[in-house]
Order: sequence, then structure tokens, then C-alpha cells
Amino acid sequence: MLDDDPPPPTLGAYTQPVSTTVRECQLLFDRGCVWAFSLHREEAVACFQRAAEADSACAMAHWGVAFANGPDYNWNESAGFFAAAAQHAGYPSFKVAADALERAAAALTDESPQRERDLVGALALLFEWPVTPTAAQRKVAYADAMQALAERPNYAADADVQALAADAVMSLAPWALYGADQAPTPVAVRAKAPLERGLAADPAHPYLCHLRVHLDEMGPRARFHWPSAEALRRTDATDAGHLLHMPSHLDIQVGDYSAAMQANREAISADLRQLARAPQRFSIYSGYVVHNMEFLAWAAMLAGNKGAALAAAGQIETFLDEARLASNPMLPAFFESYLATRPMVLVRFGLWEELLSLPLPEDAQLYLSRTLFLRFGRALAFGAKGDVAAGRAEQAAFAALLTPMEPDTRRKHNTTVAEHSGPIAAAVLEAELSYREGRLEASWAALADAVARYDAMPYDEPAGYLMPPRQTYAALLAEQGRLERAARLYEEDLGTFPKNVWSLAGLRLCLAGEAHAPRLREVEAALAAAEAAADVEVRASCACALESWGSGRRPAPE
Repeated sequence: MLDDDPPPPTLGAYTQPVSTTVRECQLLFDRGCVWAFSLHREEAVACFQRAAEADSACAMAHWGVAFANGPDYNWNESAGFFAAAAQHAGYPSFKVAADALERAAAALTDESPQRERDLVGALALLFEWPVTPTAAQRKVAYADAMQALAERPNYAADADVQALAADAVMSLAPWALYGADQAPTPVAVRAKAPLERGLAADPAHPYLCHLRVHLDEMGPRARFHWPSAEALRRTDATDAGHLLHMPSHLDIQVGDYSAAMQANREAISADLRQLARAPQRFSIYSGYVVHNMEFLAWAAMLAGNKGAALAAAGQIETFLDEARLASNPMLPAFFESYLATRPMVLVRFGLWEELLSLPLPEDAQLYLSRTLFLRFGRALAFGAKGDVAAGRAEQAAFAALLTPMEPDTRRKHNTTVAEHSGPIAAAVLEAELSYREGRLEASWAALADAVARYDAMPYDEPAGYLMPPRQTYAALLAEQGRLERAARLYEEDLGTFPKNVWSLAGLRLCLAGEAHAPRLREVEAALAAAEAAADVEVRASCACALESWGSGRRPAPE
């Protein structure tokens, strides 16, 4: 390392011994594994390639280049992975992977360990070149091969083999491991076995812990495997940002918004340190960086922490500038939707003047999501200020952007703006403007539609639409004196987002009277605890509740 080189990343003590006598090759291979386990696959490829340069006879270094160019639980066919991997070079590339596997096979000798022969042979089932429309089907053969290896007695205590098997199986059904009743799918059942074997051998294995959090997050909360989350929270790989982030996927589901915020602050800091070391390898991984930032904003929104939410929105805008968006033709479609975070934060906290002062982007097609949700926020702001006509004009501009939008135009991980967040926003907007016009039944119908659409969204964290519409619906119902119906919505929302300050505050208002005294005492105690993380006084669960927040006239009941 030269004197002016940045210090190497801190990736902990993880090692997976492979057949090499070159110390640098082993070091770079281990680094590549940790980067791959934290899904910074671009950095992993670079490490594995450097390991192969250090010792071209190391079959596993070439295996690593191929593995890191493959699909994973987060980037799969549903998000266009195989189309992206059809390129000859760059990341991801099945051509690079296929060439690397040829070199791996050539490096194997009669003296090579059977383990390395097995891993290279299994991975060869995953890749093809050229890529065909049926490429994704090869995942099945690879998963079957890895599962068979993991079930062999000689690999029962091999944490790495177990992790690779779990990864291969889970990638057969990414983000679809449980049914609507939270019963595990056959894929989830298959994946749990290697995870349990591997964690028994190495309870702190970074990839096993990472995958176990993903396996559990869609399932019953009582079965969350907290030791895996805590191992990641304490990991010695302190520069692997995505590993530091992962505990927040469970934190958020049990209402520990402060822990979720802290996990993402640490993850963001780690990612930005690595960005300073290797900015040229932050193309696809940019999505993980803004994911952490949006997750921080989302947790802060649920906690009622305006300062933290606004700061996270600012981080997204600084990181995802125009130069970064233009650096790869895939990035606007995959990541520009995160720039809608600030408008949603401003809506969450009822910062109407700030919303109206934000400039609309000059390039509405590049900044499509940003423009769309600014129009949404502006319409709500005008409505809250009593200018419904201006709100309707903004609503028309919003619809003109949303109506022609195709699903692949703007994605946000498992959801799209065209199919999910946009239509939910449209329903909320219609509801709030109708409410201000005194058309209450029309408002309730639109809010019911928003809730139904929200519930039907594909599972994702953060949710594709950042503000639970039940909180909006219940706030307006409560303002109209429909307390029993509002209370039911608040209880439902607390089932999804436990301990959130907004629904606790709203529910407290609904439970006045001796008949509700026991539940009211529980809610007041929970609210007092939740308010510790908030930096605003929560007077209603939505800033659209005119008596509490707005300056407009409260509609009379129909």
C-alpha cells in the first residue's frame, strides 16, 4: 500500500481457507466473500479478480468472480437482473462469470480438495453464455445441487457451504417466503434447514445471519431469530454497511424505531467510508446506500422524529445527485424514486410552506418520481391551507405524470411507482381534497381504496408508500366524531407498525370514556414511551386533520 492510499476496509476476522500459498490471494478472497455477503457485489468482483491476479492457480478466486456476478436475494429476475447480466463486460455479466468458471475448472487438479471441486461444479449449473430467455430457470438446478451438498454429512458443520445453499434456495422465491397467513412456503422450509445447520456451526457467520434476518422478516414476529440480528449489530466487519443495516429489518417490525435509526446511521457511515475508497464501484450498490438512507427516514417518520427524517432525506439528495443518476443508464429507473423521500417527509409532518417553496425539477422526465410526489405534496398543502382549487390543479398535474407511466419506468426494489406508490398517493389525494370540499363519503371511499392498495403492495421495507394510509383515514374519521371506526383503524395500524407514535396518539383520542379505561391506560403508557424518540408534539395522526393542523374549514358531517 502506498503512503497516500486509503486504509483498507475493516471487514473483520472472517476467513474461508482456499487452495493457495499466496497470502495476498487468501486475504483478497476473504474480503471478496465479506463484500459478497453484504451484497456489495461490485466490490466483491474486484476483490476476487485481484485474488486471481495474485494467484491464477487458485480455483476459488475464479469461482468468486463468477459467484459475485450471479443473482442474489435482492436482485433477481423480477427486477431485471438477467437482462442486465446479458452484457459482455461490467457488472453483472454472465460472460465474465462463464469465463471465470472456465478458469476455475482449468485450475482444479487431481490434488484439489473435493470441496472446491463441488463448489465449482455446482456454480457452473447457474450460468450460461449467451444469456437466453430461460436463464432464470438455471437457478433451480444450482439450488438443488447446493442443497444436496449441504445435506452431506461432511459439510454439516461447514458454515460457508450451508450459507451458499441457503442463498441459492432463497433466491428461488425472493421476497416471497411466506403466504398471506404468514405460513412458510416450501422454499422457506427448504432454506431454514441449511441456515440452522450453519448457525449451529458458526452463530456469527455474516452471510448466515444476513440471510436468517431475510428469512424471518416476513414471518411471525414471535419466531424472529434475534441472535442473528444481534450478531450483525456487533459485527467486526464495521465497513460492510449492508450488514450493519440488516438488524433494522427486524427492529422496525417490533416498533424499535430508535434502534432502526441507529443501525442505518452506522450503515450509512460505513458506506460513505467505502465510497471514499472506491467511488468507481458504486453503481448498482448505490441502491443499497439510498436504501439505508430511506430506511432511516422511514423509521424517523414512524417515530415522529422530524429532524432525523429531514436529515436522511437530505443525505439521499446529496448522494443521488444528477451526476450519479447519469453515470449508468439503469440508475434512474432503479433509484430516482428515492428522491420522493423529502416530499413525503414534509407531508408526514405537515410542513406545507416548505413543500410549496420546493422548486419543481427542470427535467421532469429524469426526476419523474420527485416531480410526481412534489405535485402530490403541493396539492395536499394547498388543500390544507384552504385553497382547494389550487389543490385540484396540482392534482391534475400529478395525474398527467402518473397516468402514462409504465411500471419499469421507476422501480423501488419490490414495488413500482406506476403500480403501487403512485396509485396510493392518487387515492389519498382525492380523499383529502374531497374531504375539504365536504364530500365525506367520497373521501371515505377513496381512503378505503388507498388502504386496500397499501395492503396489496408487495412486501418491502421500507414500504413502497412511506406513510401508512390508515393513519390518514383514522385522523379524518376521528375529526368527524366517528371514533369507533377510527379506533379500529388505529389498532390495525399498530398491528403493522407497533408502538408508532401517530396511531398511539390517535387511539388515545378515540378511547375517552370509562368504558375504554383499561385499554386507554395501556395506550397512554405506550405513548409516553414512544414520545421519547419524537421531536414533535403529535396532535393528530395526519396533518390533514384540520382542527389540529390545518387552517382550512372543518367539513360538516354529511
